[in-house]
Amino acid sequence: YLTDANMNVTAMVDVSGNVVERYRYDAYGKVTFLAGTKDLAGNPTAEWTVRNASIADNQVLYCGYRFDPETGLYQVRYRMLHPTAGRWMQRDPAGYVDGMNVYEYVRGRPLGL
Repeated sequence: YLTDANMNVTAMVDVSGNVVERYRYDAYGKVTFLAGTKDLAGNPTAEWTVRNASIADNQVLYCGYRFDPETGLYQVRYRMLHPTAGRWMQRDPAGYVDGMNVYEYVRGRPLGL
């Protein structure tokens, strides 16, 4: 894996060190899969194609969370994160320690951490 400072997996490399797949995320972790293309000789090119799923079957993505490709949710310890809705699917097991919304992810400000 190649990661950024937020532990987001940004790319997968093969054994030769060539980037075979890249990942882009929105603020709440919705992923865009980008697959590398090859020329007629089989050499990697600088072009990337948007895909519906990971060609590398990679399940570790946004913030290092485990991604479930069937549901589109992230498994994070005891809860599931819905990246499109930007919220947790289960109540906060700690209760109201971070506020009155027990489903809120990063206090509703993913870029303001």
